[in-house]
Amino acid sequence: MAASSSQLRTWWAKYKCETKLLEHIEFFGRGIGGVAAPTVEAYAALEMALETTGYDPTSRWAYNCRPTSSGLPSLHGFGIAIDIDPKLNPFTTRPFSWDETDFTPAQIKAVEGIKTTQGNQQWAWGGRWNSIRDYMHFQIDRPPTDVEVDWSTVTGHTPAGPRPPAPWAADSWNKAIAKGLVKPSANPHARPKAQRIMSWLDKLGELD
Repeated sequence: MAASSSQLRTWWAKYKCETKLLEHIEFFGRGIGGVAAPTVEAYAALEMALETTGYDPTSRWAYNCRPTSSGLPSLHGFGIAIDIDPKLNPFTTRPFSWDETDFTPAQIKAVEGIKTTQGNQQWAWGGRWNSIRDYMHFQIDRPPTDVEVDWSTVTGHTPAGPRPPAPWAADSWNKAIAKGLVKPSANPHARPKAQRIMSWLDKLGELD
């Protein structure tokens, strides 16, 4: 059962409109306004699941410190929610229908299949709500203490070393782990920028 918005506001209270606690990341190649620091890998997992199942958004945004229509703080102001393609995935009171959204059952299955390392569903989809359907909306469904991604549950994840085309990337990744630059449990596929940086350092001999 998905956590209530009230519960999520309590869990993530310290992040409410606190931009200093947000990380600015790219989601499908575009900045989305900042996300709560503990959720960075969760957003990477969401992106991977959607990309692997064929979704390519044209619009996406996350952070917005504002109230909802009911006057309560929006979860977007806590850095734990993202809206994707509102024109294609509308907010509506009409009964649920896959015809109302550009997301496919396979794509939503992939997103809802992402688990935390504690075995809990990481993302909730607004299309599942009862009184309204917010097809564009995805929100973190766990507290800050339970957001570490179980990458084995992420569609598209490959558990080997860093992806090609760089044949030296796996060696650089292992050197970076040995020097404490990245955690041993980190997912190299969610760190393309880190891979590029390490490749430059490797070529300069900085990792030797």
